[in-house]
Amino acid sequence: MSGLLPLKSGKILCSNVHYFYYDADCFFTHMQENGWREAELYLGTPHIFIDSNVIDDFAQIPLLAFKHNVRITDVHPETISFRYHLCSLDAAWNQSSLQTYRNVIRYASQIGAESVNTNLTGAFRDLDQEKIFESLRQNLQHLAVYAEEKRVFLTLEAESPRYEGFICNLAQIQRLDTEIDSPALRFGVNVDALEDAGETLVDWEKAFGDRIRYLRFSSIESFQKIYPQLNGTAWLSRRIIFSFQDDRYLEQPYVFDRMLKEAVYGVD
Repeated sequence: MSGLLPLKSGKILCSNVHYFYYDADCFFTHMQENGWREAELYLGTPHIFIDSNVIDDFAQIPLLAFKHNVRITDVHPETISFRYHLCSLDAAWNQSSLQTYRNVIRYASQIGAESVNTNLTGAFRDLDQEKIFESLRQNLQHLAVYAEEKRVFLTLEAESPRYEGFICNLAQIQRLDTEIDSPALRFGVNVDALEDAGETLVDWEKAFGDRIRYLRFSSIESFQKIYPQLNGTAWLSRRIIFSFQDDRYLEQPYVFDRMLKEAVYGVD
């Protein structure tokens, strides 16, 4: 069976987020076995812990990546629990969250990653949404300056309201870009958010062009559905990130990694 993608087309990045019940070495072992050479590192326990006070890389992630010939090009802060986020109007919570993101950027720079990728979630829906947006803008403005200083991109993506997204469509991302106006900003396309907002890849291409770093898929089925729109386009020269958060991927993540490899490249 022939695969969907030419072997040399684009760059496939897998996330460790679906290895929640396995140690980091297991993730990198299966990355190497499946021939994946680049990864997006999700910065959450049980693999690593980062907050406003500490960067605790207890698994020694860079050494594991080197051991298995995998390059960590992107990192993603832990945004599922809302332990910290950039949409808070509480001064103390906001300051703690801002410092946590600074530590994430610092860690990315230390390990040679190119980008900190983040969605923008966690806003309380009963509070003034415009005030939340302004607080978020100020936080991102500050972080963009720090990212530029550390020579790391800050890559923003929309997130579906189904997953607590506050910034959930292209228009909101464009507004942030206009108001922040930083050379450190780049953009990723989350396919779940794209579809929920009724947007198209053409919409995002027109808005950001070469400043788009990647496409993010949360399932193999979603990739197979969208692929016909990618074939023969510039999208295949960009990174394609797979970050599986569905419960069905957690029990045996390596099984789905093999399925992903077959879906992308096929079996000769």
